[in-house]
Order: sequence, then structure tokens, then C-alpha cells
Amino acid sequence: CEITPALGWFNPGVSWTLDDAPTPPELSGGSTNSPMVGHLLDDDGDGVLDGPGDLPEIALIVGFEPYITLIRGDGSAVTTLPWPEHPDDWIQPNYQSDLALGDIDGDGAPEIVATWEEKTLLDDLCRIGAQETDGTFLWFRDDLSFGCGHHAAALADLEADGSVEVIYGDHVLDGATGATLWVGGQGAGIDPDYVNSGFHSFAA
Repeated sequence: CEITPALGWFNPGVSWTLDDAPTPPELSGGSTNSPMVGHLLDDDGDGVLDGPGDLPEIALIVGFEPYITLIRGDGSAVTTLPWPEHPDDWIQPNYQSDLALGDIDGDGAPEIVATWEEKTLLDDLCRIGAQETDGTFLWFRDDLSFGCGHHAAALADLEADGSVEVIYGDHVLDGATGATLWVGGQGAGIDPDYVNSGFHSFAA
């Protein structure tokens, strides 16, 4: 048995932290979800997201009243996306859940898929929606609700037709419209014995 020698040690250093970024006061409280990284904003205004003057953004949910937040890779700029308009209930990003980034409508630019929570006196319900990186909503499934938890949507071209589907538990949604394509019914990628567990399905 031949043992491959170690090539070196991975010793990352801290370049900046969330406390160093110019975050507004409403974003106090940190973040509890996994950050995602991608070219989301046109930093240099040349119409190309990954041009020579563009840096990747870090996307995460920040704050006690949480916002989807995009932080320039060098920590120099912060953009927050608006909450959806909802006449009856208070809707905000679910702070526990993870984001998904990808071009789900085929326009050549990434969208952000997130879990949104409804907080009322009687219910703790979550919904799924997709936003453009300028904050415009591509779709929002107000008619489809789940208990809140550490949910994470997955993106994949399940039908091999060049369009992206959103996998959310055992629900498969059309990426461009959010319409339900089918529901599996054989499990949702969730641990029923853990109170804060969430959907973690993926394509294989």
C-alpha cells in the first residue's frame, strides 16, 4: 500500500468578518444559516455579472428580523432584498433555512430560492419563493405551506430538458413559475424526530 505524502497544510486566515462589513443596524444578530457564494450583482455596471470588475457575493440571511443579504466578496458593500408584499400576514425570510442560487428561469442570470415564514399568534408556517438579485419576486407560493425548520431547496434539471426544477422536500416545482410538477410522497429528506429538522432533498 503506497501512502501519498501530504502536499501541505490548509491554514486559512481571516480576511474580514460580518462585523467588519458596512451592515445597517437592522441586520444585527448575525446569521445561523449556511452562506452561499456566486456572481449575483453587476458591481462594475458593464452588464456582465462575472466581468473583470465584478466580485462574487456571499448570500445569507442576517438579523433578528431577517433579510436576505448579499455581501460583496471583499466585505465592502452590503445589499438587502425586500420582503414580499403580503396583506394579511407578516412574511419574512426563515432565519433557519438555507438559500439556493441558480438560473431557474433560463434568463442567464441567477435567482435566489428561499424559505419564508408566516408568524401569527396561532401558526408557524413557511412558504417557498424565488427572487431576482435586484429583489423582484419571480414567484411566491402563498398557497403551499409547511412547518418551519432548517429547510434547504435543491436545484436540478430532473427532466434533462434544459430547464431547472426546484426540489423542496418531496415537492418538485417548475423553476420559472414555481408551479408544482409532482409530489413524491415517499419521504421528504427530513428527520421527523428532530424538532428543527428541515427538508434536505437532492438529486442523484
